[in-house]
Amino acid sequence: MSVMSVKIKFFLILSYLINLSFIKTYKFENSIDNINELFNFVNDTEILSICEEAQYELCYTKAEYYMNKVNFANKEQFAKTDVKLILKYNKFLANLYFYTGEIDYFGLLTKKPNLLDGFKKLLIAAYFGNPNALYKMYIFLETNIISTIFSINGFENMLNDDNSLQKIIYNSTFYENFKFDDDYSRKNTAFNFLFSSSISKYNPAIATLAYKYLKGIF
Repeated sequence: MSVMSVKIKFFLILSYLINLSFIKTYKFENSIDNINELFNFVNDTEILSICEEAQYELCYTKAEYYMNKVNFANKEQFAKTDVKLILKYNKFLANLYFYTGEIDYFGLLTKKPNLLDGFKKLLIAAYFGNPNALYKMYIFLETNIISTIFSINGFENMLNDDNSLQKIIYNSTFYENFKFDDDYSRKNTAFNFLFSSSISKYNPAIATLAYKYLKGIF
């Protein structure tokens, strides 16, 4: 092999490694100090109250600010003594994703529903155990609205967007819930979402589960 060929191969390998170093992935928050600082600076109860009171514009503005500013935390990276705070932190962010997901999905600000962005945020919220979002996943699957969402142009690209949280979710066991072979397995998965939401004490889920039990619908 000539010296020139060796140099070309070396250059190609080096270029590949350099490009590889620029491939980013979602970066989970790993500083307990940053998380403490957030709660010292942010009145999370006030923000969530604004969203619960359907002040859509203010809710969306405040939520988007923090969603763009901070990332979820992986509790496995923290000491056991910090887990309670991590769960509170992730719960706060998941709530923000749920409310903005609802606003996008139903077009509550734009008067034009954005199913793709709405589903993406609701999916993220459900992944982190938000009971409202889990119940929404139940509705999507039970009514088979999910098939419409799957057919939206750009859906696959959204799931595989580099440096995104939804790509991590797509490659996780959680997303196996959205891979079903027939209506029977789809409805079983829907029930699992309903049950998960109800044990988190989400009232609509509890009421739906009670109705199904009363009517013998399982």
